[in-house]
Amino acid sequence: MTHTHSHLQHKLSVDNAASFLYSGNALFSIKSKASGKHMTFKVQRTKDARMYFVSVLNGEGFTYVGYVHADLPMKLRKGKKGVGENTPSFKTADWLFRHLGGLEKNLKGAEFWHHGICGRCGRPLTDPTSIERGIGPVCHRY
Repeated sequence: MTHTHSHLQHKLSVDNAASFLYSGNALFSIKSKASGKHMTFKVQRTKDARMYFVSVLNGEGFTYVGYVHADLPMKLRKGKKGVGENTPSFKTADWLFRHLGGLEKNLKGAEFWHHGICGRCGRPLTDPTSIERGIGPVCHRY
């Protein structure tokens, strides 16, 4: 976890975080409860919904981390151009998918924050229920 708590917007419950993670175009931060630092990730679903590509925000923009197949168990895999498996961003993303991608979901030791935009279409969220789940009312129907 590398950044400080500055632009985090809305903390999600474990169930809403799991839905948001797989919404298709998710931008979010994972914050360590111990250190208070966070990492910002982008998770994009392929058109056929069979894979998710994971990127992490760094100083120049987003860097590809790896991919996840849409079947259980959810496990982050290193792509050819991904960061190393021993990097903090890979370990954090892998931890996240293992904790939200299984049957038992938990985020012990961390908080999941979205940035106020729909995890599917990227539009700003304004409705309190939509903000609570991270997905707008139209996108939530799909």
